[in-house]
Amino acid sequence: MGWQAVSLGPRILRMETAAVVSAALMIDWFETRAG
Repeated sequence: MGWQAVSLGPRILRMETAAVVSAALMIDWFETRAG
C-alpha cells in the first residue's frame, strides 16, 4: 500500500496543477475578452 500512495501522490498533484493552470488561463482569457 505504501508504494501505491507514493505513485498516486504525484499523479493527483499533477491533475490538480493542470486544473489550476487551466482555470487561470480561462479567467485570463475571459478578462482579455471583456477588455
